[in-house]
Amino acid sequence: FIWDWQRVKSEITWNHWFEKLVAYTKVHGNPNLNRRRSGYQTLANWVWTQRVAEGKGELTDEQVDKLKNLGVFFDLGKHNLVKALDVVEAHHQLTGEWRIPSTHAEHGNFIRVRSAIQDNQLSEDQLARMEAIGFDANFDVNGHHVEQLIGNIINHGTFDYDKTVKGYVR
Repeated sequence: FIWDWQRVKSEITWNHWFEKLVAYTKVHGNPNLNRRRSGYQTLANWVWTQRVAEGKGELTDEQVDKLKNLGVFFDLGKHNLVKALDVVEAHHQLTGEWRIPSTHAEHGNFIRVRSAIQDNQLSEDQLARMEAIGFDANFDVNGHHVEQLIGNIINHGTFDYDKTVKGYVR
């Protein structure tokens, strides 16, 4: 009989933190804490450490399964892309536009989706979702602003009419 105290201690510690995450999830509905804004820094850091450990193959299959079953995601980039697709679709449903203006709080999601399309990172289903709302990853933003400037000059006699568009004149 060999007593591996380090392994036992590690399992006890891991289970302790996992139970804290379970309790957090019951209250907040989501185990994916933001390390910068959660208010639960130590727990958020533990979740981040588990993601790193999973990527290095340092977690047991049981630990990975427990975390996944709780709702922890390990691929943040993939998760953020799925979120960005949802935001762009929701914006389209609300406004009829697939472009999210640079002044809008969710503009970064528009950029993320456009970059993912240009880099061929979307699945066929994801690409079909964006095509269904008319998303054009090759949209010429500068050309669009030039058209707005010309329209402002024609309609108002000056490009000063729209300060957002005026910023593109240098």
